[in-house]
Amino acid sequence: MASSAIMEREASIVALSPPSPPPLSLSLLLPPPKRNYDVYISHRFKDTGDGFAADLHKALTAQGIVVFRDENENENENKGKMLAEKLTAIEESRSSIVVFSENYGDLVSMKELAKIGMYKEVRDQLVLPIFYQIDPANVRKQKGNFEKPFVEHEQNVGFEEVQSWRDSMFEVGNLSGWHLQEQQKEEETINEVVKHVFNKLRPDLFRYDDKLVGISSRLHQVNMLLGIGLDDKRFVGIWGMGGIGKTTIARIIYKSVSHLFEGCYFLDNVKEALKNEGLASLQEKLLTGTLMKRNIEIPDCDGATLIKRRISNLKALIILDDVNHISQLEQLAGDYDWFGPGSRVIVTTRDEHLLISHGIERRYNVEGLNIDEALELFSQKAFREDHSKKGFFDLSCKVVDYCGGLPLAIEVLGSALRDKPMKDWENAVAKLKDVRDMEILEKLKISYYMLEKSEQKIFLDIACFFKRKSKRQAIEILQSFGFLAVLGLEKLEEKSLITTPHDKIQMHDLIQEMGQEIVRQNFPDEPEKRSRLWLREDVNLALSRDQGTEAIEGIMMDLDEEGESHLNANSFKAMTNLRVLKLNNVHLSQDLEYLSDQLRFLNWHGYPSKFLPSNFHPTNLLELELPSSSIHQLWKDSKRFDTLKVINLSDSKFLSKTPDFSRVPNLERLVLSGCVSLYQLHQSLGSLKHLIQLDLKDCKQLSNIPFNISLESLNILVLSGCSSLKNFPKISGNMNNLLELHLDGTSIKVLHQSIGHLTGLVILNLKNCTNLVKLPSTIGCLTSLKILNLHGCSKIDSIPESLGNISCLEKLDVTSTCITQAPLSLQLLTNLEILNCRSLSRKFIQSLFPCWSLSRKFSNSQGLKLTNCFSFGCSLRVLNLSDCNLWDGDLPMDLRSLSSLQILHLNQNHFTILPESISHLVNLRDLFLVECSNLRSLPKLPLSVRDVEARDCVSLEEYYNQEKHIPSSEMGITFIRCPISTEPAGSYKIDKLGLSAIHLRTMSQRYIEVLTWQQEKYFFLIPYPNFIACFDDKRYGCSITAHCPPDYISEENARIGIALGATFEIQNNQWNENSKITCDFIIRMETDECPLKSALVFDGNKDELQSPVGLVVFYVPMRRIEGWLNQCCCIDVSIMTDNPFVKVKWCGASIIYEQNAGSFIGKIIKGLFGSPGKYHTSIVDHILNRQNRVDVSSLVYGGARYKTSWLNALQRTIGSFPRLRASKPPPEAIEDGSTGMIAAAEAEETESDYSIMLKRNLKAMLLRTFEDRFGTTFDFVIPRRNIPEWFNQQSEKNQTAIQLPPSLYTNSDWMGFAVCALFQINKHPTAILNNLRSISRHELLCQFAVENGVIHPIHIHTVTEDRFIWLHERQFLWFYYSPRQTYGNILRHRSHIWATIEADTPDMTVRGCGLQLVYNQDVERIDKILMEAIESY
Repeated sequence: MASSAIMEREASIVALSPPSPPPLSLSLLLPPPKRNYDVYISHRFKDTGDGFAADLHKALTAQGIVVFRDENENENENKGKMLAEKLTAIEESRSSIVVFSENYGDLVSMKELAKIGMYKEVRDQLVLPIFYQIDPANVRKQKGNFEKPFVEHEQNVGFEEVQSWRDSMFEVGNLSGWHLQEQQKEEETINEVVKHVFNKLRPDLFRYDDKLVGISSRLHQVNMLLGIGLDDKRFVGIWGMGGIGKTTIARIIYKSVSHLFEGCYFLDNVKEALKNEGLASLQEKLLTGTLMKRNIEIPDCDGATLIKRRISNLKALIILDDVNHISQLEQLAGDYDWFGPGSRVIVTTRDEHLLISHGIERRYNVEGLNIDEALELFSQKAFREDHSKKGFFDLSCKVVDYCGGLPLAIEVLGSALRDKPMKDWENAVAKLKDVRDMEILEKLKISYYMLEKSEQKIFLDIACFFKRKSKRQAIEILQSFGFLAVLGLEKLEEKSLITTPHDKIQMHDLIQEMGQEIVRQNFPDEPEKRSRLWLREDVNLALSRDQGTEAIEGIMMDLDEEGESHLNANSFKAMTNLRVLKLNNVHLSQDLEYLSDQLRFLNWHGYPSKFLPSNFHPTNLLELELPSSSIHQLWKDSKRFDTLKVINLSDSKFLSKTPDFSRVPNLERLVLSGCVSLYQLHQSLGSLKHLIQLDLKDCKQLSNIPFNISLESLNILVLSGCSSLKNFPKISGNMNNLLELHLDGTSIKVLHQSIGHLTGLVILNLKNCTNLVKLPSTIGCLTSLKILNLHGCSKIDSIPESLGNISCLEKLDVTSTCITQAPLSLQLLTNLEILNCRSLSRKFIQSLFPCWSLSRKFSNSQGLKLTNCFSFGCSLRVLNLSDCNLWDGDLPMDLRSLSSLQILHLNQNHFTILPESISHLVNLRDLFLVECSNLRSLPKLPLSVRDVEARDCVSLEEYYNQEKHIPSSEMGITFIRCPISTEPAGSYKIDKLGLSAIHLRTMSQRYIEVLTWQQEKYFFLIPYPNFIACFDDKRYGCSITAHCPPDYISEENARIGIALGATFEIQNNQWNENSKITCDFIIRMETDECPLKSALVFDGNKDELQSPVGLVVFYVPMRRIEGWLNQCCCIDVSIMTDNPFVKVKWCGASIIYEQNAGSFIGKIIKGLFGSPGKYHTSIVDHILNRQNRVDVSSLVYGGARYKTSWLNALQRTIGSFPRLRASKPPPEAIEDGSTGMIAAAEAEETESDYSIMLKRNLKAMLLRTFEDRFGTTFDFVIPRRNIPEWFNQQSEKNQTAIQLPPSLYTNSDWMGFAVCALFQINKHPTAILNNLRSISRHELLCQFAVENGVIHPIHIHTVTEDRFIWLHERQFLWFYYSPRQTYGNILRHRSHIWATIEADTPDMTVRGCGLQLVYNQDVERIDKILMEAIESY
């Protein structure tokens, strides 16, 4: 063994050694340097210490780079001592970054620079200059701000030394670096510097295994921890679950960097080797392999001492693989003093606690593969390709979803299915969970057997019962079993058996399956003898024949599992050790007479008996949930339940009264919603001091509450739909914690004055309280109230003056009340955002806005002054004045007091004209004028308007029974619709704007951006399911978990919403070109608190499907869910359809923050309008039948079906949702205030304005595209007769080349290449027009090459023949941008690059082409080229 290790080591050294020794230099005469730092940052604190240099230091450190930076603000204090420390640090650094700034020319700076220059010369130290807001020429020539300091230096120091400083300034100033000017973003430069330094100082770990899937990012993380090149000693731990890839990572590191060490050894599988060979044998292997010597014998019990003595002066690389006990580390790699300077010890293990115990601070947790990586690895094993074969994609997804990102499982199952026919695949996938691969499970069981007895029990409980439970809830239940739950969960997490992201317990599906297999393995055919049951079929078998046993400790059925069970009630008598019971859809042969007193968790959906067993006394019960039960009375006698926290009897239709709660002192949640027979509440309910939630919704027989409410912990009180409830009780005691009070649909007549004690109340819902006569004056004491809903309170005829005291009120709904006079105090509601006054009188409207009526009595100038006399209305975003009997003159001529208004409802009124001042509402988005039958014309609209809904405005002649599109600013188009219901359906006319692909892309991106920034809920459908790749998290199936940490607070990067996606497919061959299939996509959101907290359901997402497969994208603003989310950390999202033929196949989720919103939208838009990427190749090939690129032209020219789908779905479905508070939009997404004074006219009259707007939007879109300079490709087909002059390298053939500058990779401004090709269309347009039913698709191809071969991949652009008839003179220009990321290091040391352009049809000929390097400053020029093409359209 030792000899083979030595031979391998010698071969490695020979292979990796340079061909000849380096030339003799001064550096060889100096002693070896001590390398304590990777980077020395030379800078002046006065200029950059608190800003640029600090940020650079932070970014470098985050990448594992060890940095020395002077952080002393007082640079004159202890100058001599500090300078000596700095000069020593320069000697001990591998590189230096010099930040030249305004004050860099002082004495200390020059001393540093001289030392840096010297060590660059004698030690070949890497030196990188950064010119921070100064001219580099001034550095090289010592001019400008450097001239005066150098004159002073010559006077004080001496000419010769100063001359050496000048030489250093000149030399360093001429090195390649970065010039950071005032207008540049510092963050971009810092990122480039960090990337450059990391690539220079850290070894390349990818040269051996660069094709291993997903390895790059994982190796990068470990490389950050290793710090190879420094002289410190480091222990690094790599930990994770079995089969995750720890050993693979360690082997790559060993192969890549072993030649940098004086001795190295990889000790494989320590745990098994120790068992088979003994400790002395392993110590001997370690010594012989590291020292490259044979026959080293280990004295008895003295191996550790010998290792320390023999290796302590050696720079060694030691890898200990699969360590499972601290003693192994102590005997093989005891401490830092065992090894010489620069040594690295890498330990792989499943147990993080082992690493912590040994003092290993640098640890890397290896995570599973993401869905894209998993599919690629599986395809490599199953198909020997990087993507699935046609017809196998869905099956591949199911296997990968089962494997959950575990490389071992993916490789085993992929290899097993290789070359198997489709039928075998289908059978294997159908039986994935029945036929378990023992190789995988046995590998995973190792971690289980490493646990203590109590930890094993906790693990099995989680595997069978508590996966996806909140950590808090699981700890409570496990502690009630007598376990040390907190410590136990920590142990499981350290051994990679569970994770707790955002305090929710998660477990890999295969680990869960392993745990369930351990429970099942001893009694595979006798489920009644197992400790835990979770499958309905096992429960049926165990309990249907009176076979319950003491062995059964828990039964937990999945509520979503289909089927029903008929069980023998006597089976429960033998289950005396039952701790957990969760059942649903279970029928008993007789009444239940016994339940175990050991129960901690009882959840029985549809409990069939009238009572709980009389002998049931569970003193440790935590949760009692019997929803939809047949229970008549919960318990007859007074029973004590000190630990009980949750009672849920929702929808128990026979429950008539509640029990005595006096002996349930710690109850926190009581849910009795839907108990329609409940008429009596026990008096003791009013004294539950810990009650947080009381839900009595739809308890229709409940007529009174027999106690004053003094529930000091109560947060939510729900009495909605209690139609017999006539009185609301007195509030007594401290009720400051009550946030929500729902009394809608009750019969209460009066609210008690004591309601004013609810000073913490946020929501007061009195909707449809039709008997309520008035509000108490104390309502003004609700100083935290934000929402007051009086909708349908038809007997209320006044509002108390005190309401004006609630300055934080945001939403007020007085629809269909009898209020005729608004109190003047309402003018004080300066934060009111939503006001609904539908179906109120003219008199009320006039009293609500007194300045409107006053303005009519005075001259125009006086009126202008009066409109500003009150600030009420300045914050309104939504105003509903529908059906208020408004006539001409009721709306004022000046509406500027409503400057924030976004949505205005004026439906069913009688005016004939609207005020011209509506054009001053610069934020108005939507205007509703439905059934305004007298309205004759529309005024000029503000450019911000996107929708005008004028249905059945029969006098509106200009728009009668038609839809018009006119240009607008933010969205690109304003839609004015005036359908007339009495006209024939087919007579509705749509007058659309002609849009090019560039117009469409710009408008679409702008449209989605504005909606997102305004935090408005929206959805849209596109026929391209592959764009699910744009989401951060993806999962096969119809459900996914989104993580929303409740404690996330950041003013700089606020969380604004959740983006959800679902790919769908129409099943059973229901689709054809003439199909008209509609579908409603229903989103259901649940948290850890459901069902105690009702799930959120978003429906109404209905649209006609325009393709057999597609993607639906939803955006849910955070404001819609933050109150509901509360302190929950995870949202379980399921997306379903109401059409049985439409199946959701994939789900995606992304949390949207201010800083990533534009990036996410950009991904969607780039994918929709850009070029195919890697994901297209692997997925679209199988879902879209090789239609591997979005053909924008088909949306614009000749593709009416898709065009209608995209445009109409976008503007119709998005426009149908209520609007929310606007967030801070990006500067380019809003108009300057002055433009708001200019109203939009008809399209033909505003073409110049539209062009200006389009240019600005196009420019903004291009800038966003180029923000990620290492981003994705994009291309355009534009009408043009020649190649732009900007392309320096042009050819009249289909191939051209360009010379590459030697400094290409060091130039941070280089962004990529631009290619263009001029195509001649050889097919006559009439030939196309005559044969439109068989339109052909053709491909334009671009291939790059260098001296030694072709660069992959080939870029392809698909174009359809129906586009030809729209291109001027049958010529067009293909413009293609390829970013630098595409090329990696391929172009290093290359002198030229060639581009060849072709078409796959003789109907198109290349007439010339151009190739150009693209730099940062070229974006403006590219923008100009595209705009010229648009204008020529």
